[in-house]
Amino acid sequence: MPPRIPIATCLRAQSTPPSTATRSFSSTPCSQASTVTQRRKHRDPYAIAQARAKKAANLSRQEVLKKERASSLGDPVRGLTTPFVRSFDTALPPEPSADTPSTQVRSSKSPSEDAIGPKTETDNHLNFYLTKEELARGLGKSQWLTTPAAQDEPEEAEGKKARRDGGKESRGLDAEISGILGGARDADANNPDWERAAETMKDFTTGMSPAARKKILEEEHATAQEALRRISSLALGSSKDRLRVNKQRCIDVFGRHNTEQTLPPKPTSAGVTGGEQQKVERVGADTGSSEVQIAILTAKIRAVADFLETRGTMDKVNKRNLRLLVHRRAKLLKYLRRKERGGPRWQNLVETLGLTDGTWKGEITL
Repeated sequence: MPPRIPIATCLRAQSTPPSTATRSFSSTPCSQASTVTQRRKHRDPYAIAQARAKKAANLSRQEVLKKERASSLGDPVRGLTTPFVRSFDTALPPEPSADTPSTQVRSSKSPSEDAIGPKTETDNHLNFYLTKEELARGLGKSQWLTTPAAQDEPEEAEGKKARRDGGKESRGLDAEISGILGGARDADANNPDWERAAETMKDFTTGMSPAARKKILEEEHATAQEALRRISSLALGSSKDRLRVNKQRCIDVFGRHNTEQTLPPKPTSAGVTGGEQQKVERVGADTGSSEVQIAILTAKIRAVADFLETRGTMDKVNKRNLRLLVHRRAKLLKYLRRKERGGPRWQNLVETLGLTDGTWKGEITL
């Protein structure tokens, strides 16, 4: 059988696309159309309308979901306003009420203007590093120093005056004035008798009854007490003074030297089979744990945010400071949640400060 020899073909590249012998009304496929209008001719208008409707529904649903996620996460700067956070404005502890029986209960909405605020009677912190006990002790000592001693008996007073005036002739002057002049002429002028001179001047200048003198002293002490109370009040202090007191309050509330006695321990890890590690005995107050740092950062963030909303709308430096504080707090919150495994210490911190998931979860943009 003779071999089949193929017909020689041209090795030159073809410039036209392959096509069938019988061509339709269009010489090129729709995918190679030159304009958008030509490509749309080969699509069903009903399919185009249906695709547009699906796209619009998808976009609207995405907007709704975005708003729901943002509302569920909460404000990354402020979170939820609780009585403890609201007390940062005055550096005074909040007053429990029927709606908020405890300061560690989260408030689901912002407080109203007529809400029960902090009271100065329940605060032990004053300005200038003072406490109410120290102020009361100082006022008591000053009252004791300014109150005159009890008067001597009449017989003893007359005897002292007779001995003091004895041997001296009268020159037509009063006895008290003569005594003062006689003391001035004393040879030992370098060592005057101050006690004798004070007693003499008191007898000479005092012309009121003991009851009236006592009433005047009480009024003067009340005036001094009110003046010291106003001077030491935090209401007249600066923001720096309030921040210092807020730091001390955060240490007292969230410090582990106090919370370890009230909060249960964190849950144990499932992978740990051995015994618990020996705890080192704490020395002094807890001033650097994650809870204390987060609470102090929350106080600073609230102060900076309030300033930017009112007077610092054009302050770019404090806007950057606010962003840095928020990111630093988020980093500490992530570490504390991972370390405590969402235990009681984490729950206590979140409920007291009103921190939501938006303050630490995901990317925070301001």
